[in-house]
Amino acid sequence: MKTKTGFKLTLSFLFTLLAMITVQPMKLLAGDNVVSIKINSNDNAETSPLLPFPDMRVFHTKSFFRTQTNAVWLILVNAPSSVNMNVVLSPDPNFTITHINAPSTWTCSIATNTCTRVNDGATNVFEFIQVVGTISNNAPTTITNAATLTEASLVNPVVKNDIAQVYNPSKVFQWGANNFGQTNNQPTGPGFAQISLGFNQSVGLKTDGSIVEWGNATNTVPSPAGNNFVYISSSVAHNMALTNDGHIVGWGNNTVGQLNNIPSGNGFIALALTNQASIALTNEGKIVVFGPANTTDLPTTNEFLAIAGGYDHGLALRWTGNIAQWGANNLNQRTGLPPGGGWKNIAAPSYNGIAQRQDNTLFEWGTTSNNPSAGIPTSSVESFGSTPLNSGAWAMFSDGSLTVWGDAFGAYQTNKPTQAGFVQNSLAFGLNGAAILKPLSNPTLNSGDMQTASINTTYSNPLSVRVLDNTGSPVQNLNFTFTAPSSGASGLFSNNQNTIVVPTDVNGIASTTITANNTPGAFNVTASYPGLNTYTFQLTNTQVLAKNSTTNATYQNLQDAINAALDGQTIELLSNVSESNITITNSVVIEANGFSLTIPSGTLTVPSGETLTWKEDQLIFSNGASIVNNGTIINNGTITHPTNYNNAGIYKGTGTWQGNFINNGVVGPGN
Repeated sequence: MKTKTGFKLTLSFLFTLLAMITVQPMKLLAGDNVVSIKINSNDNAETSPLLPFPDMRVFHTKSFFRTQTNAVWLILVNAPSSVNMNVVLSPDPNFTITHINAPSTWTCSIATNTCTRVNDGATNVFEFIQVVGTISNNAPTTITNAATLTEASLVNPVVKNDIAQVYNPSKVFQWGANNFGQTNNQPTGPGFAQISLGFNQSVGLKTDGSIVEWGNATNTVPSPAGNNFVYISSSVAHNMALTNDGHIVGWGNNTVGQLNNIPSGNGFIALALTNQASIALTNEGKIVVFGPANTTDLPTTNEFLAIAGGYDHGLALRWTGNIAQWGANNLNQRTGLPPGGGWKNIAAPSYNGIAQRQDNTLFEWGTTSNNPSAGIPTSSVESFGSTPLNSGAWAMFSDGSLTVWGDAFGAYQTNKPTQAGFVQNSLAFGLNGAAILKPLSNPTLNSGDMQTASINTTYSNPLSVRVLDNTGSPVQNLNFTFTAPSSGASGLFSNNQNTIVVPTDVNGIASTTITANNTPGAFNVTASYPGLNTYTFQLTNTQVLAKNSTTNATYQNLQDAINAALDGQTIELLSNVSESNITITNSVVIEANGFSLTIPSGTLTVPSGETLTWKEDQLIFSNGASIVNNGTIINNGTITHPTNYNNAGIYKGTGTWQGNFINNGVVGPGN
C-alpha cells in the first residue's frame, strides 16, 4: 500500500518528467530552407515517446501555392509501442491527395484516406506519414489539413490540424553578385514553389513539380526531367531533389564523388546538403548521409525532426528539441552547441550553427572568424536559413520582409529588396547571391467594366486588367483568358470567338476589345489566369430602337427619342418596338421603316396642341391599351386597336382604322 508521501513523490516525478520532455511547436528543415511546422492553438504542448499513450503532429514543410501539384504535409506519429493505430486523413476541400508515403509498417489508402499500423512488437515508434497532393486553382488564402489518430487505449481520439497559408503564383527575384553567371537566363515568369542556389547555378522547383536550372552551371549530370518533384537542394557543384514518392535524385558535378552512393529507397522526407555531401531524413526519423561526408559523431537513432548542412558538418533536431552535431570541427564549427532541449529550428551556415528559441529569437554558435553573427536579428523571426557555402544567413519576419547577415562578401546586401510581402520561407542563399519568391497580386481593373453598347456594335472601352507582383512591379507575359457567354446576350472578341487568350504587356496589362452580339441584355465576361482570382466585367447589350433622322442621334426607347426631338422632326424606327405609356411631348413624325410599334398596355397620349403623324406600317394596340387624343393624329399607315379610342381632338389620314372606339371628337379619314 502506497503512502501519501510516496504518492506525492510519484506526482512530483511525473510533473518534473513532463516539464523536461514537453516542447513547443517546432519547424522542419527541408533543403536549405527552414520550414514552419504549424500547430493549432490547442496543440501547444507536444509529448515525448515516454508518455503512456500515442500522440502525433500535423504540419506542412513548405509554403503552399494555388495550382501546386506536389504540395506536402506530414503526420508524425509518436508512441511508446506499436499498438494497433489508425490515422484518418482529413484534407482541406482544396487539397486533393495524390500520394501517401509511409514506412512499410503502415498500410495506407488514398481511396479511404486512412493509414493503419498493426502492432509488431516495436517500441518507441517514431514515424512520418507523408501526404502529397494538389492545391486547387481557386483555393482561399489559408487551408486546413487535419488528421485523427485512434488506438484502443485512447479514451478520446487525438485530433490535430495544420493551417497553411496559400500563395498566388510566384516569380523569382534574384540579387547579389553575378561574377559566375549565377543570374544568367533567370526566368521571368511565375509558377515557382522553391528556389535553391549553389556556387554558380540556380535551381527552381515549379508548382507543376518540374525542375528548371539557370546560371552558369557546368553539369556532368543534367537536371532531371519530369514533374514529380517536391523538394530541391543545391550546394557548390551538386544538387539533390526529392520525388513525390520519396526517392532521391542527384545531378550536377561528381568531381569528388558528390553523387556517389545516393540511397535507392523511397522513404525520404527531407534533404540538406553540405559543401560536398548530402544529408537525408527518413520517414522513420533517421539521418542518412552520402557522398564525401564526414560522419564523425553521426547519430544513428530514429528521433529526428529536422536536418541542416554546413561546411563538412551537419546538424539535426531531436523530437525533444535537443540538437545533435556531427562532422568536422577544424574551424570550430561545432564549438558552443547550445545545451538542453526545447529548440525550435536549426540552420547551418558554413562554419556555424543557428537555432531558434521558443520566443522565436535566434542563437548562433561556431567559429568567430569574420564575426559571422554580426547583424543577427534580436527580435523574433518567422523563418530563417543559410547556405553551406559561406557564413551568410537570412531571416524573414511575419509580414514577409527579410534581413540578412554574416560574411557574404557584401553581395547579399547589394540590391537587397526592402519591401514586405514575399513568400514566407522562400529565401535561398548561394555563394554570394540570393533569391526569393514574389507572389503575384490578384488582377485589378484597368478599363472596361460596367459598360453598355448597342447590339452589333463594339464596346467603346477595351476590357483590360492589370497584374503586379506583391512589391508593385508589373508582370509581363501572363496569358489571360477572357471568356464571354456562348449563348444569349454576349459578344465576340477580335478573333470572332467568345474566348480569347491575351498576354500581359510590359505594364502588366492584358487588354481586348469586344463587340456586342444581336441579343440585348446583361452578361459577364471573365478574365482569368491560373492561381489568381478571376476578374469579372459586367456588360449590357442594348437594342437601339429609334433614330432622329435630322440629328442622327440614336435611342434605346421611343419615348426618349420623342422627348429629344424638336417639333416637326422625324423619328425612324430601327426595330420592332413594344412600349407602353407613350406621350407625344413634341409634334413628331414617326416613320416605321417596315417595323411595327406595339402599345401592349397603358396609353398613347396626344396632348392638346401636339400632333402625331404615323407613317407606314402598323401601330398596334393590345387589350388593355388605349389612345387618348386631345391633339391631332395623322394616320398614313394602319392603326389596329381592339377596344377603346378616346378622341377629343382630330383624326385624319389616308390609312385605315380597325376596331371599336368611343368617339368624343371628329374622326374620319382626311378630317
